[in-house]
Amino acid sequence: MWPLGELFFRTPIPFVLGGYAETRTTPPEFGVAGMLRSSIMDLRDAGLLDVEDELLSKVLDLGGEHTTYNFCWRLVGPHLYRDGEVFYPMPMDVFKKEEGESGKQDQSQGGGQEGGKVTFMLGDYLIEQLTPIPSGRGFELRRLLGPAVLDGEEARGWLASASFMKRYLEGEREFRCVEGRDVVRERDVVEKRIFPRVKLDRERKTVEIRDGEGMYYSLEKLILREGWGFIAGVWLDECSDAADVFLKLDGYTVRFGGRSGMVRLEVRWAKSLLERGLNWDVSGEARLLLTSSAILGDGGYTSFLPSLNVEGGVWRQVWIGGWDYAAGRPKAMYAGVAPGSVYYLRDVSGGDVLERKFVHPDYRRVLGSSLIAKGWGV
Repeated sequence: MWPLGELFFRTPIPFVLGGYAETRTTPPEFGVAGMLRSSIMDLRDAGLLDVEDELLSKVLDLGGEHTTYNFCWRLVGPHLYRDGEVFYPMPMDVFKKEEGESGKQDQSQGGGQEGGKVTFMLGDYLIEQLTPIPSGRGFELRRLLGPAVLDGEEARGWLASASFMKRYLEGEREFRCVEGRDVVRERDVVEKRIFPRVKLDRERKTVEIRDGEGMYYSLEKLILREGWGFIAGVWLDECSDAADVFLKLDGYTVRFGGRSGMVRLEVRWAKSLLERGLNWDVSGEARLLLTSSAILGDGGYTSFLPSLNVEGGVWRQVWIGGWDYAAGRPKAMYAGVAPGSVYYLRDVSGGDVLERKFVHPDYRRVLGSSLIAKGWGV
């Protein structure tokens, strides 16, 4: 998805009079799924799709009283993308190493700048020192301690390249990286600008007043730096014959990212996404890394399948919702977890993870794309 200007992906955070509506850095998963379905419907209505109604119905899952996601494909991502490489949210159990005598950056090589060298490390060795937090589901989750314990800093705001992630998935514990290649700062990829808005009475040319309050507000929009775009995957696990439906979207320009947002779609067979080549044959200790948002189990951010044997984790709670186009109203808000959240498992059930059984059953087709990393703890 290549942006053609400013985009706006509003967060569910309310704003006060005179404040502004904040934007996410990456598109919401529900928004991507809705955009794909709307685009396919546009092609259908324009007579550009030669496909049987039965197959199209499986792809679109239309006709219900409410918007549902029982289509035959699964969404992966979305992620940021540049020069053929996917950039993932940094796993939350990775910290940027504090520079001291043992790990001092070479300032002559531009440490902390484009091309400079930075070091990251895993913090999972702290797991055994942590106090259990009861989840009420028959098992315990444990939060990692703060980054100060690691003599480092939180890596939130960093993005990890696919090459970095391959090392993470293989169980490496320390990562010496070149900034701009192996890792990038989110602020170097995305520029956010605030655009003022005033609700006007066009006929009288005055500010409209309601209940004694002015309607002044602002929008925060994002602009991707040159060469950057978004990438998402579509897994056709139950309708492989629908590939041509999605390939028809190649080169299509669609409205996405707010009323004035536009993106150009480029559709190819998946090669870049790590989720494509995931090895699900894992035994013993493993880490489940969420690469997209997830609403877990019955809708709580600590609600997991007991069969996954969750021992601990580090996560960030987010509110997840969306717009129900069929019903014409907002969806219910759930307490979910953000991309980059990590959970420590024993004896992983690959099938449960692959089928996203740990995700709320209504949203398994859209939320919860993930990767499995080897081992944890010492």
